[in-house]
Amino acid sequence: MTSTSGPGARILVDLHRRLHALPVLRSADPDHAILHLDLHPANVLLTSAGPVVIDWRNTDEGPPPLDRATTALLLAEVATEPAGPLTGPAHEFLAAFLVEAGPAEALDRAVELRARTGPHAPARLAPAASLVRALAPR
Repeated sequence: MTSTSGPGARILVDLHRRLHALPVLRSADPDHAILHLDLHPANVLLTSAGPVVIDWRNTDEGPPPLDRATTALLLAEVATEPAGPLTGPAHEFLAAFLVEAGPAEALDRAVELRARTGPHAPARLAPAASLVRALAPR
């Protein structure tokens, strides 16, 4: 694991935790939270005041496990890119993220969401989901 995977993964998990603690605006479901649904390292700016989350286009309300599973799936999409320059680092970061985030409880729902909204072809989602399942703690 690279020296930045663990700390970076902890930052991402903490950002999820902080985001999910904010009050929802529409949902009456007490288990719902604000979801970013596109939270990955490229959407986090590290500033002197701390990390800042950008790109809020996909924001919704729902169960927090969906947001964490979507992040894991996004990382896995990069980690399963054939011969991509970020394949190895993304794999390491995904593994560290899953250690910090715990089980990917809503992975099937995240796959459905990405199939509708993601930039990659749905065929890319199967290997990504398989990698998340293989690395996620039980």
